[in-house]
Amino acid sequence: MENSIFQIESLEQLDFNLIKSEVSFNFEHEIYSGHFPNNPITPGVTFFQIIKRILQTHLDSNLLMAEVKNAKFMEPVTPGCE
Repeated sequence: MENSIFQIESLEQLDFNLIKSEVSFNFEHEIYSGHFPNNPITPGVTFFQIIKRILQTHLDSNLLMAEVKNAKFMEPVTPGCE
């Protein structure tokens, strides 16, 4: 996983409009030491990058995320979570 905060482990198309992907996180990444010390969580912007990378891989195309009007994260992703 080198120095990346995440890695796409699998990606499969289940239906015409449905893909499934498995992602692993590198909880040793330096971002966790500052976000937040003694209570590390994965930054929300990382999830947008994951979605973009999954879609780029699936579509074999470069994409640009132009705007996110509203986003709500239901649960934090932290080291030690499953």
